[in-house]
Amino acid sequence: MTNFYRLESLKEFFIAFLCAILFSFWMPRDSVLLVQGFFIKVLSNIPINMLSILMANILSMIIILLLGIWKKEWVSFFMSLNGFALGIISFLYIGQWAILFTLLFPHAFLETGMIVFYGAEVKHLSFAYQQKDQEQIKKSLIFIIGVCVPLLLISALLESK
Repeated sequence: MTNFYRLESLKEFFIAFLCAILFSFWMPRDSVLLVQGFFIKVLSNIPINMLSILMANILSMIIILLLGIWKKEWVSFFMSLNGFALGIISFLYIGQWAILFTLLFPHAFLETGMIVFYGAEVKHLSFAYQQKDQEQIKKSLIFIIGVCVPLLLISALLESK
């Protein structure tokens, strides 16, 4: 069942990613305004250090976990939101390959993998919770703690550099 959720999460993420790139080609000015409005104005007030990034990501994971156990659709929403954000940012750096591959790619590669696996595991955990399958709940939590949290830590370290 977990493989099904992994494929579903990957599909949701990349469909949103491709939609964001198409949106950006169609309305490039609006894409720039979206990034300037959110990423620059909102996120510029947040200190960029490993601890603040890690804490923000852990808080996001907890919110996704709690909402995802309640309704799997919340996980799909967050997967799509992440894919859309990465698509918009990637579009803005098309042609600036040095920035795209040295700054964005290492961080996005690890975090995207973590997001997809985490989303799939939360969906699986939601299913196991509804079925009251203690063994599967335990396996999902071990995967989240053993794989997703270390990837999140590494991603926060890369993002803060």
